[in-house]
Amino acid sequence: ASDDPRQYTLLKFYELNEGAVKMLLDGKDNMDLPFTPGPKEHEIIHHRSETPKSLLLMGRSGTGKTTCLVFRMWAQYHEY
Repeated sequence: ASDDPRQYTLLKFYELNEGAVKMLLDGKDNMDLPFTPGPKEHEIIHHRSETPKSLLLMGRSGTGKTTCLVFRMWAQYHEY
């Protein structure tokens, strides 16, 4: 990030209060987080194939690639 007003930087910050962090750590699945996946994100998060394969996501910065992958890993963790 830059303090220079002539530079354009797209940043996303999500604040999690102490209660939200505690719910995440306690394994509560029914909480509302600041990110709600859309149809495409939902498809990426819950994509399954016959055999385990790598997943490659391509997109501009700030489009949610990392967020989708973190949600995907979280979902797989809960399935395990």
